[in-house]
Order: sequence, then structure tokens, then C-alpha cells
Amino acid sequence: MTQEYKSFSPEEFRLHNEKLQAEMEKQDIDMLMLSTPENIYYSTGYRSWYTSSLFRPVYVLVPRKGDPAIILRILEKTTVYQLDQPHLLLGNCQQKPGASGGGGADQHH
Repeated sequence: MTQEYKSFSPEEFRLHNEKLQAEMEKQDIDMLMLSTPENIYYSTGYRSWYTSSLFRPVYVLVPRKGDPAIILRILEKTTVYQLDQPHLLLGNCQQKPGASGGGGADQHH
């Protein structure tokens, strides 16, 4: 049996972020930084006990246009991939794991 990790459909993901971004446009907000588990889940579908940890913070950046980006520890990267949304990882370019370069998702800070 395969475990399903997707939290909600791509359509619902798009609708959630369109609502956020429409309100951002009204309020003239360029970027939101989300830190509560509920807001992180709403904007990305990502949920983990890490979102409640003071020692392992998780943040989401929501731009006025485009997809949100998740900022988290490298150990949680696999969970985001299981959501089938690896493009949400901040700095997740076409860079291979372990490759040197500016700020990719595979680097520790």
C-alpha cells in the first residue's frame, strides 16, 4: 500500500494562493512571511510537527505574484517532495544535491 502525502489538489492550492495574493494586492503588500502551522498548511499543503517547533522553524514566503516558497531544514526536504511540490523549496533550482553554488536548498546554513 502506498501512502498518499498530498494535502489538497493543485486546484485548491492555486485557489488558496490566488485569495492570498488578491488580498495582498488590495493591501499593497509585496511579500508575506508566514510562520504558523495553519497558515503554512493553507498556503502550501505542507504539514509537519516541525511547523510547531521553536528549535526547527519553518517559514513560507508568499510573493504578490508567483508560487510561495518554503524555508525549512534540509532534513524536511523529502516531505516537500512527497507533496509533489518541490518547486516550493526556496533556492530549489536545477542544482544537483551537494553541488556548490549560491544558496541552493541542499546547503546548510
